[in-house]
Amino acid sequence: YEIRLSLVGSEMCIRDSIEIVSLPTGQPTLKISANALALAEKLGASRWHISLSDEADYATAFVVLSC
Repeated sequence: YEIRLSLVGSEMCIRDSIEIVSLPTGQPTLKISANALALAEKLGASRWHISLSDEADYATAFVVLSC
């Protein structure tokens, strides 16, 4: 899979760097590679917000980073 980051007019692709996993409570959370975390910190991001959606044949995840 690919994670695409859209950053103010530019797009970067990070492969296998961000994974959505479930806590024991079922709450989704992110497992983030060191490279993806370094990029987020460089951008000043301190919070991650996750939105998940699925149908029978498709699933999508949307992650927003905020300062």
